[in-house]
Amino acid sequence: MTSYRLIERARSGSMINTHAEEFLLGSPPTTTKTRPYNSAGSKFQTLVKALRLTALVSLITRLCGHRTKEAPKVAMYKHRGQAFFRSAIHVIPVGAAIAIIFLNIHQFYIGGELTGASGQDTQKLAGLNFAAKLHELLMLASITAGLFAYIRQEITFGDGLPFGALFAGLEFDNISLLWSQEFLGILYCNWDRKQKKGTLVGLLVFCTLLGVSVGPSTNLLMKPRLSDWPSGGTIFYLNSTKNQLYPLLFDNSTLIAHCSQDTGDLSCPHGGWEIIEKSYCPFLRTLAPGGTVPVSLLVDGRYAQRDMFNVIRLPNDETLPLLLTNAYTMASVPLAALSDSVERIGWRYNTAAQLGPSHKRFWSRNEAKYTVRSPQPAVFTRCQQETWNHTLIVADSEYMKLSSPMLQSFKLKTAASISAITSASFMLHNNDTLAQVVRSALTLGNPPSLIWYDDLESLNSTNSTLQVVAVFPANSSNAVDTTYTCSIDSIWILDASIQASREVYKIAHGHTVSLGDKGTINTDYPRIFMTADWASNLNPETSTGGNSSTPFIRMASTAGLYNSSSSPDPGFNEVIVESIITLMVVNGLGRASYNIDMAGMEKEPESQFFKELVSKTALGWGGHAYDIDPGQLSNVTTLVAQVTVNGYAYSHKGLVQCVAIAVLGVYCLFALTHFFYSGLTGWTSNSWDSAPEVVALAMSSQPSKKLENTGAGIQTVELYEEKVQIKARDDHLEIVFQDTGFGSETIEANKPCR
Repeated sequence: MTSYRLIERARSGSMINTHAEEFLLGSPPTTTKTRPYNSAGSKFQTLVKALRLTALVSLITRLCGHRTKEAPKVAMYKHRGQAFFRSAIHVIPVGAAIAIIFLNIHQFYIGGELTGASGQDTQKLAGLNFAAKLHELLMLASITAGLFAYIRQEITFGDGLPFGALFAGLEFDNISLLWSQEFLGILYCNWDRKQKKGTLVGLLVFCTLLGVSVGPSTNLLMKPRLSDWPSGGTIFYLNSTKNQLYPLLFDNSTLIAHCSQDTGDLSCPHGGWEIIEKSYCPFLRTLAPGGTVPVSLLVDGRYAQRDMFNVIRLPNDETLPLLLTNAYTMASVPLAALSDSVERIGWRYNTAAQLGPSHKRFWSRNEAKYTVRSPQPAVFTRCQQETWNHTLIVADSEYMKLSSPMLQSFKLKTAASISAITSASFMLHNNDTLAQVVRSALTLGNPPSLIWYDDLESLNSTNSTLQVVAVFPANSSNAVDTTYTCSIDSIWILDASIQASREVYKIAHGHTVSLGDKGTINTDYPRIFMTADWASNLNPETSTGGNSSTPFIRMASTAGLYNSSSSPDPGFNEVIVESIITLMVVNGLGRASYNIDMAGMEKEPESQFFKELVSKTALGWGGHAYDIDPGQLSNVTTLVAQVTVNGYAYSHKGLVQCVAIAVLGVYCLFALTHFFYSGLTGWTSNSWDSAPEVVALAMSSQPSKKLENTGAGIQTVELYEEKVQIKARDDHLEIVFQDTGFGSETIEANKPCR
């Protein structure tokens, strides 16, 4: 039952006579000694009341065998000492709020575990939950003190307040106050001065919103967050210009002149093709409806392996669905030079975290990640399968017709069928070089081969950057020849990042944004063109057991497309060829920077290098750990490595955290305003800040006709609109309405009342 209903039941019908009221209130005999308002005992009582320790003091008094009677009390103090002790309720919650705000604004990294016994983080966080709840209760008591100070001032020395306002200080921590009858009574009350109405309404709304916000805010900010935090990094340099590191045209330069033969040189475009053949192609052989292939493949670098990401599209046959739905077969891989650099910087950072500034505590973490933002190549491929009667192809000496897919504006995760693709058809006459190469490749019994071409007219008509024909000749004159004419689009993904971690050594992962609106679909990203001569190095001659072969032959065989005892469903053949070609091309693009190395020297002494590599602030990025001759800057590429650690930390990062800090800051401002106002004016009181005290005051007051028919409750707003005051009649305090002595004797400061 709310406090005002207790009052109504107590006052309605004059159910309790004066003697009964005196007994219930425990009114002391007139001989009871009253302490002076400025005595040490009086100040101690004020402090006890402010800190809500009255029950504890009463218990101690009872245990000591003493029983005390209620004595006359001062309703309103005008004394700075009393005001100071009364304002003590603000000290602990404001101090804690300021400490929490400071921790989060300044930022503080704790480590992979919370301070204390290892493996007990759950219990420690539970303890902080309890602490946050206690802090919330203290802040609510603090807000109550500030709100009641205004209500008491107006109801005792002012023009009075609406009856509903008498209980606002007891209910402001419930947001339903804003749509309660009490609040409506305050709004509908006939105020003499509108300014006071606005002040009270604004104060109630402010305290209500603040009261329901301080709890979640302190709970959020008191507990450190487990997340990835910026902890260091550095600017570094590669001994290559940007145009050399991210070329828009790959041609057959002198640097790769030796790559027409497979010599095992991993810097060649075909380097590491065995990984694709042995680790990926076996899954193509077993491709089945509802299945998929590995989307991740580790390829080598000088200092680290790289994660090659790839997906395959849906086959044209709708009865052969796959787990993933894409319009294009696609692959992307980080550049070798960038992956190597990320790994080397990460290795040095681990040393710096251990040997560098110990107070940073970055040596304690669950994980450390090293990231470099850099463009990354991506390749999209779409092929069109065609079959030819071998006998007719040989007999037809005039021409043959090939159809290349025109790369349309498909979203990558759209199940686009071949019927949705427009093909660009073109005739190959016998005197065409390409026609001669294709016819030669279709010789009966020949192994599969790749024929690359970069005719500008064909590239423009198909919106591609390179084209290739995969040829699978017939095994007998009665069989069919099969060709796969493929259009390839290659791009630089500008907003990609390369990341390595402490937990998984020597592996760098490329992270790209969603490509649904980029690349072939959109020209935001720069395109990569490749000459046919450069592409021929992707499929050089190689020797296996004394037999001449090529990487494509080996891959096609392992995938079950050639010279294999088991083969996938023919409906998957087109997708399988696309996948092999895509991986071969993207592998070559990723190796273009294989021999590019870091430039510059580590700063000396080593302690200075560590200092630059680790964050200079509590949480943040690093500085310049490498020195380089200014004259070399035009010949290098400047990049930034960023390091994050996973652990617990206090930080203001995040919108919700900033709002929570603002809430606690507003609370501190409100509490300190009341603290200094009370201290400067000396006005304070210990009275009527609890429901029993308000009920006791009402029971000792003269009944009002306004309370008729309210013993069982109040249904109308009109009663809450009635103005009330607290006045003194012969030193006896009462709640008075208009009909019970409105405007009676004003309470005197520092004077005890009954």
